[in-house]
Amino acid sequence: MKEHTVYFKKLPHLKLFLDRVAEMFEVIIFTASQSIYAEHLLDILDPDGNIIFWHVYRESCIFSAGSYTKDLTILDIDLAKVAIVDNSPQVFRLQVNNGIPIKSWFDDPSDCALISLLPFLETLVDADDVIGTTLNYFLDNRINRAEILFPSVGCFWVAVCLASTVHSSNAADNKEKLEGFSSKEGIQLGNK
Repeated sequence: MKEHTVYFKKLPHLKLFLDRVAEMFEVIIFTASQSIYAEHLLDILDPDGNIIFWHVYRESCIFSAGSYTKDLTILDIDLAKVAIVDNSPQVFRLQVNNGIPIKSWFDDPSDCALISLLPFLETLVDADDVIGTTLNYFLDNRINRAEILFPSVGCFWVAVCLASTVHSSNAADNKEKLEGFSSKEGIQLGNK
């Protein structure tokens, strides 16, 4: 096999983020990158195998309409206990309620997106169901906007699936929050 040198940049605070998340959850890297490339990067990020519980690569993605989709059902874990963090929401379109979008990163050394996500992830530790929790987080913080949910595709290839116990939200509370948004903010609710 021919050898190649691969260069990559790490997101600011990536090591701290992975260390902290691994204390709370089983970390599964589900990437649309090919295994031949991603395995080498993961060996650099977790040389002792103490952080990342499992790796899932492009070969496990579904290719459709010109892009890769990460079907979380292949993990064979109750989806109420799985969240996926990714900069490309279209990759978790099959389980959109399990998705936690994060802005794409290119090379800004002052980026704090990963660190900013930690307080929210800490709330998932004692929760029962990720779906209500993620919905409440994005509605409460009003970051459910197109510029965050649908950023341009970037080089953030690490999607962390968090297998944990997560809490269920009150359906009435979610409905009330959704109804509080005006149509000019981009959310349209059923028939009125």
